[in-house]
Amino acid sequence: DKESAPMDPERCIESILLWLEASDFGRFWCKRRLNARALADVDFVARCIEGLCPNFFSKHLPKEDGKDSGAVEAAVATVDALFWEQRQVQVQCKELVRRAEVAGNNDLEPLEDILNLWRYLLVCAVVCESKEEQMQLMLTLPQSNQAD
Repeated sequence: DKESAPMDPERCIESILLWLEASDFGRFWCKRRLNARALADVDFVARCIEGLCPNFFSKHLPKEDGKDSGAVEAAVATVDALFWEQRQVQVQCKELVRRAEVAGNNDLEPLEDILNLWRYLLVCAVVCESKEEQMQLMLTLPQSNQAD
């Protein structure tokens, strides 16, 4: 039964990467090709959150000497605030990001720690200010990737 079968983390990561490429968030990755390592890179994660929720993000971006600073902290605060406002759920995104970063530095192990962070970011994608655009992009993915 496909409904009760556990999800394959590698397939889920592949599906997230396809969505990111379709949404043009791959431009935030400094390497040549978007890959699973990007999903554990805190700067890439922060840029994706900023791209999904620019207004929410800018509200949480600290200012130092008139300049924006602390993009990762703003991204974490954005996810926490968005989940609280939309779902009344406390996420503790800082810990999710920390665990994903550790996995990224440990040969992507455990992959589930990276995937767990991105599950929350996918929810952000469908509740944030760019939700219509993101949902349309997700619907353009192959059916098998949409199910992941």
